[in-house]
Amino acid sequence: MKDASLAILREIEEISSKWEVRPNGNHYNSKISATIYKTDGTWKFVHDGQHKKGATTSEDTILLCFADYLVSGADYANDILENISVTNLSVDSIKEVTGLSDAHIEKLIRHPQNENNVAHRANILPKQINQKLPSLSESLIDWDEVLKNKLKKKPSFRKDRSLDNKPSDVLDSWITTEVLSPNSYKKPADICNDPKKVASLTGTRLPWGKTQKIPEGMTVYYQVYLGAIDVKNASTKLLELYKDDTQERISNSGYAATAVVTVNEEGVPIDDQNDLALSSFPWAYGRSLHNKLEHLRCWNTAATLIKQSLRDILFETNDDGKKLPLNWEKIYHAYNFLVQNCNVPEEDCLSPTFSIKQYKRKPKKDEKPKTPNAPILNSFYLSDLQRIQTALKDKEAGKALQQYIGDISSPDLQDLLKDHDLLESTLSPDNTPAGRWPSAGRHPLVLLQQTAVNIATTTLKEGGLFSINGPPGTGKTTLLRDIVASVIIDRAKALSSFKYPEDAFTKVGDFYELDEKLKGHEILVASSNNNAVENISKELPQLSQIAEDLTDELSYFRTISDAIAEDKYATWGLSAVALGNSKNRSAFANTFWWNDDTSLRTYLKEVRGEEVPLATIKDKKTGEKFQRVPLIIQQEDIPENSQDLEWDWDESCSNFNIALSQSEYLTFNIQDLRQILHQMNEKELELEHSLPLITNMKSEISILDSEIKNTKNDLEHDEMQLKSLEQQKKEYQYLKPNLFEVGSYKLKRAFINDTKSPWGEEYDQCIFALTKKQREVLNLKDIIHTNTKKMKVLQFQYDGIEGEISEIKKDLAQGKSIISRSYKNLQDHLIT
Repeated sequence: MKDASLAILREIEEISSKWEVRPNGNHYNSKISATIYKTDGTWKFVHDGQHKKGATTSEDTILLCFADYLVSGADYANDILENISVTNLSVDSIKEVTGLSDAHIEKLIRHPQNENNVAHRANILPKQINQKLPSLSESLIDWDEVLKNKLKKKPSFRKDRSLDNKPSDVLDSWITTEVLSPNSYKKPADICNDPKKVASLTGTRLPWGKTQKIPEGMTVYYQVYLGAIDVKNASTKLLELYKDDTQERISNSGYAATAVVTVNEEGVPIDDQNDLALSSFPWAYGRSLHNKLEHLRCWNTAATLIKQSLRDILFETNDDGKKLPLNWEKIYHAYNFLVQNCNVPEEDCLSPTFSIKQYKRKPKKDEKPKTPNAPILNSFYLSDLQRIQTALKDKEAGKALQQYIGDISSPDLQDLLKDHDLLESTLSPDNTPAGRWPSAGRHPLVLLQQTAVNIATTTLKEGGLFSINGPPGTGKTTLLRDIVASVIIDRAKALSSFKYPEDAFTKVGDFYELDEKLKGHEILVASSNNNAVENISKELPQLSQIAEDLTDELSYFRTISDAIAEDKYATWGLSAVALGNSKNRSAFANTFWWNDDTSLRTYLKEVRGEEVPLATIKDKKTGEKFQRVPLIIQQEDIPENSQDLEWDWDESCSNFNIALSQSEYLTFNIQDLRQILHQMNEKELELEHSLPLITNMKSEISILDSEIKNTKNDLEHDEMQLKSLEQQKKEYQYLKPNLFEVGSYKLKRAFINDTKSPWGEEYDQCIFALTKKQREVLNLKDIIHTNTKKMKVLQFQYDGIEGEISEIKKDLAQGKSIISRSYKNLQDHLIT
């Protein structure tokens, strides 16, 4: 490299200091076009343009222009050149002056980010102008040591590993995926969608060291990109290391920024939450290349450490504590720190080459400057996942998040279509919200819609998740309106507890803090379908969505809601608005707060007694402008003084509390009626159970009575027979033989074995019949006694059940009478 190169570059710097520049940093003294191409094996530089008169032209000035083109990437040449139509110059002399080889020039031209020129990006500038960078050996981070406490339980990445879906594992896996999902760009202009906002860092001076034309009333900030990673190269290496057997691979391209630091117009880094944006991709890529996938779940810890180290490099102060602007040394020091501590191969890195200009309105007196938002370098979900990770670790996660991630188990599923008792209890009055949406036609929700509303409002009081599923057209959106009405009632209860409106606010410095009782009543509708969200948000304020008899009575800042609707539909009040994208948010802010004709700001000025200027209105048809009293002052009922305001507040709170008391009275009475109906149902079930029972008992008593009578008849007959047998026994006793007859009978018996006593046989038969009949009589008496006893028990039970049935019938009659009176009473107090 010849010493002449440095002299030429210094001369360019001296000349450039006299140039005027456009807001985008380009020189504009004389327009030129410059092309580098290769023909017949020889590099050529073609320079074509019109230049100021009076300047000289020579090959030296062409060389100077080319060197300037390489270094600063200028689109416009300096004012030395004049009247050159076409100049073809051999690059040999250029190489001689600049010290560039054919390989350097080819690398320069073929470089994928060759926009304006990228000599710095290609690292082919003369060594003399490169800043000497400090050694980083002492600032290298040992990630294994830093993260060892976070990695006590090392996860397994084996394909055959069983999956248990632990919340921590799910979250770690999710973070691991997201840290390798950067927000990439192909060209710097893609970041801001405006090439004029790209300020090159490849010149001899940094953008904030040059003269700039800044729009009036604005201030400029620079978001300095501290290098980038080639996503395509990185993805290829990762897929080679971690084999992907799927046929379809994700095609990644472009560049992922390593980090972005925001500086003011003097190059001093700002000191707020938007000062430094850090990409997870370089660190995650480096960890993955070194087979440290388990580290990726610890990105939150790594980011904190890296950010602090970068601040130590970039946020430097002098001995007086004044912050110093960035220079090349700090920028390259930060870049090298990132590359080396993220362990990213140099061939995959691009050094810092550009910054993005951001314009912000100059702050008013005593107003805090508004700085640009930090650019999004990472996955959209990564910061939220990090917050979740911290919240779960610190036991500060809400119930909904815990349910979603599986940290707490969800309640057992119950089938309301089968469990009718559960369905009925869910629909009980004390589970039903105090208010409902006054829909057109006053149509109530159907059974399962109201069930869903009741479950949602009761189970979510302490937080959590509740899911409502159903095909299109089943009324999911409709029931959401009743959820909205329920939240509005809860918020109104909180509001009405304040004696004066100002009691809801506590002054903290120049601002006011809202009372805790008024927090937690917000409603955010979010969906993956933008149209679904907009439909809900836009329908709620529409006049067609409320009952016809309320269109005149129900009005809540209708002037503002009509203005937001832009005459597309009539509204009843300011109940919801479609936000989301920046266009919607900006339109809402302008209409709601800044519009002199219809804004809440104008309304509040009038309420406070401040002077409100006339609003300037442009006729949409004629285009003519005229002035009038602001529409919101004309249409809204504004209190004339603070006393009227207090009266209005008292009246509003009183009306609400009266309506709430009526509602609670109705709910209490309906709940009481429900209890009576429950009791009547139980009585009817008892009656239904008792009637067959008493019928059966009556039949059993009748049967027993018949059996007793029959048994008594049998007993009477047997007793007569018994008397006859007893008489016969006596008669046999008179016929008993004498001693001579007995002796004769015994002699015969001794010699003749079959001799029998006729008297003895008949007597034995009589005794046997008598004994048998006595037993039959006793048995019949036992049967009569047992059946009589059973009949008395049955009769006692029968009389008791009959008495109970009589009481049940009386209770049912009394219940019907109470219900009839209660229905009439409820109709008299019904809120319409």
